[in-house]
Amino acid sequence: MNHRIASRTLPLLLAAALTPAVSHARPDTNTERRAPLPQSAILHASAIGVVRASQVNVDTFGMNLIGDAAHQPTIAIDPSAPGRIVVAFRRFPNIATNSAEAAGAWSNDSGRTWHAFDLDPGVARSNPLVRVDSDGTFFFSSRTSAPLSQIFRSTDGGHTWGGPLAAFGADRQWLTIDTTSSLGNGAIYQHWSNSSNPFAPNTFSRSLNGGNSFESPIALVNRPLAGRSAIGLDGQLFISGASATSNSSTFYLLRSSNAFGPAPTFLSSTVAMGGTFLGTASNAPNLFGLLGQVHVGVDQSSGPRRGWVYVLSTVNPASADPADILLARSTDGGVTFSAPIKVNPEPAGPSAWQWFGGLSVAPDGRLDVIYFSTAGISTTQLMFTQSFDGGDTWSTPIQLTNTFDSRIGAPPSNGMGDWQDMESDALGATIVTCATLAGGQDVYFFRVGPDDCNRNGIDDAIDIESGFDPDCNANGIPDSCDIKSGLATDLSHPGIPDGCEPSCPGDFNLDGLVTDADFVVFVYSYNTLLCSDPIMPPGCRADLNSDSAVDDADFALFVSGYNDLVCTAPSNAARGK
Repeated sequence: MNHRIASRTLPLLLAAALTPAVSHARPDTNTERRAPLPQSAILHASAIGVVRASQVNVDTFGMNLIGDAAHQPTIAIDPSAPGRIVVAFRRFPNIATNSAEAAGAWSNDSGRTWHAFDLDPGVARSNPLVRVDSDGTFFFSSRTSAPLSQIFRSTDGGHTWGGPLAAFGADRQWLTIDTTSSLGNGAIYQHWSNSSNPFAPNTFSRSLNGGNSFESPIALVNRPLAGRSAIGLDGQLFISGASATSNSSTFYLLRSSNAFGPAPTFLSSTVAMGGTFLGTASNAPNLFGLLGQVHVGVDQSSGPRRGWVYVLSTVNPASADPADILLARSTDGGVTFSAPIKVNPEPAGPSAWQWFGGLSVAPDGRLDVIYFSTAGISTTQLMFTQSFDGGDTWSTPIQLTNTFDSRIGAPPSNGMGDWQDMESDALGATIVTCATLAGGQDVYFFRVGPDDCNRNGIDDAIDIESGFDPDCNANGIPDSCDIKSGLATDLSHPGIPDGCEPSCPGDFNLDGLVTDADFVVFVYSYNTLLCSDPIMPPGCRADLNSDSAVDDADFALFVSGYNDLVCTAPSNAARGK
């Protein structure tokens, strides 16, 4: 199918217009830069201003680590406090060997800064994977050399981890947590490859008690490989994959409507993807790891495509083009699928590789796709595109990263690992990937689109400018998000960051005046009875008498200060970090 450009795209997206010189990166050495790359050196020139980027694999001071390499990142965003993010990745502390550890970093300011951690220092681990449940508990899965998958848990946003807990599993294990309101909420599902599998032919297990224990593995019909999993509308479980990790033309989608029941059962559908699965290939841009996974996503919106199921993969289309990103969709819950749709618009050619494709479905049903585009093997760049009509048309892709050589990775294997990751929300997408942009292989974070840390569907910058959710410590983040993510707290004034208390009652937007703008905020909060959820701005700012309710008594206090022109707003100097 010919690639068609969507007529409606996000205003923030711009077509790539400039092509900088290739960065001939080399492995980290003692002469490498100490500071992380600035944003301008990460982002492609056309993306500057519409994307926020930062390096993730840094030390405890936020500085670049010397002599290391990192790849294969995954990301999890706390749904109860979206400013709180954890990234997991595979880290090589010494690039002279292939011995890697499970490492990561946490952020409580929506990815602006990162704080590194080693999950299990000195222990060789692979396949790092992080996910989070609906209550904000993070789960870090990794595989030891046993081989055996183990789970670590964090209830404080990644600051500390408990474990490990045995979780069965083997190579390329994948984890999905049910965060829906179904009976399966909190269920943890895991499937893995049959390669080096001590539990063969069993490749699936689950935990129904928050990861405390995993049930004995069971066999999956057709045993799909190199795939991911997703949760459907009512807690259904979908598992995608191919019949083999190289040159397989058979793709599967498994579905279970009773995955959280006493005896889960699975049905299997075959998905025609228009070519063969490209897990590995000779003379490819990735010398160590897959060229992509088989992704699955479900539309959970209330829109016309509610319940549609999508499968996306890196595919060899049996043409002059060695690799493309293709998408198939199902309108009947994963039973049957459409003919595949080519996502990337790049023309075919013997050296045109589009690989490491990733799919995320936004809450409104929008499809976000990332992929690496490589021409001539050594010129790779990360691309981003969107579809607002179920995959019929796609926005002009934007080039996120400057160009790099994907084969200069983590010596001696020199590879990208098996995956990158993305999570979408109403206003944009949050992405983690690895790249050799300068001096070695590192993990990078991207925010494409406006920030929406309070998940109200409004650009955070607009919330701040309007006074609806102020930013009293001037860090670019609404105060409600600072409170919820633990970046700033003041127990004596619920809903207000530390050091940001108004100098007189009713000055909710902290501009030194009590005016109509404050009245708008007050009306929004009126009859808030619990004052316990600062993620819904402005929380308890209107609880002027501190009785944990916003009612007529507070209104009387507000009126008494109305048009008070002598309020002095606190300093806007950054506080509470």
